[in-house]
Amino acid sequence: MRKKWLGISGVFILAFTLATAAWAAGPIKLYVNGREIQVDVPPQLINGRTMVPVRWVAEALGADVEWDEAAQTVRIATKAKELEEQARGRYYPRVPEEITTPEMALQAYFDALYYAANLTPAQMGAAGGTVGMDKEPYPVAYNYWSQEWRAEHSYEQFLASWQGTANVELLKLFPAGEENGAARFFVETKHLEVVEGKPGPGVFYYSGFFTVGKTTEGWRLTGGSLEPENLARGLGGHQPWREDPRQVAAVELREQLGDKINLDPAATQVTTLDDGQVVVMVPTTGEKPEWYKVILVPLTDRTWQVLSWQQGGAN
Repeated sequence: MRKKWLGISGVFILAFTLATAAWAAGPIKLYVNGREIQVDVPPQLINGRTMVPVRWVAEALGADVEWDEAAQTVRIATKAKELEEQARGRYYPRVPEEITTPEMALQAYFDALYYAANLTPAQMGAAGGTVGMDKEPYPVAYNYWSQEWRAEHSYEQFLASWQGTANVELLKLFPAGEENGAARFFVETKHLEVVEGKPGPGVFYYSGFFTVGKTTEGWRLTGGSLEPENLARGLGGHQPWREDPRQVAAVELREQLGDKINLDPAATQVTTLDDGQVVVMVPTTGEKPEWYKVILVPLTDRTWQVLSWQQGGAN
């Protein structure tokens, strides 16, 4: 089938029924969205209908017009992709136009989730009505995952994983080394969720690690998940050592390196960074200890999470 663009002198016309006189007193002007359009084939009034060139109207509205000669058909297609990008710019103002770093990809993912809500009608009622933009942002968030991840997780599965969620707010985003050649990050989030049997929505905190890699589509999420935090931990006094970054760092290293790690908190050296992270230098046992640098971040449930560790000298 041969196709070609309609020429400037195309005679295909769009008709509008008129309830006025059958003949125009003067030249008919064409306006689209308040702007006058200069056309090569002037509008005409024929048998009570105003006839205007369809190509000029369609293109003025941002559509593509194509003439299919074999089928003797005019095909008009709106520029859906451009319209989608314009919509994203309105609805997701914090999403950058171009994602140039792995951090930006992860930030954009959670920015989309911030406006998303997956609630049943009953859950909407418990939340006080419609929240955010309903399910509209989820396809945007889903496409921030890599093709490989999407091949293993359908959109329906992704959407179902957010059932009952009315809002997701990114609280913390910290680099955490690399994993299988991909950049690794730690995140903490705050969720507004509607729980069945409760009179209204509740606030829940989650944390977890994500990996972001460079793909043919650009920077995309390649792995990761969120796990709920236990806000009752601090109230019950369960495992109080988890609230001490020195002990958390030493226990983490003991699990990785064995009994040579000194578990005495007094033997460590601690430095607090401006962004809230803490660096703990942990020694091994013996007269000439080796030192390990552990970077941790505090969570809302009052515990500490190890981001990364490496062997290094004491401060």
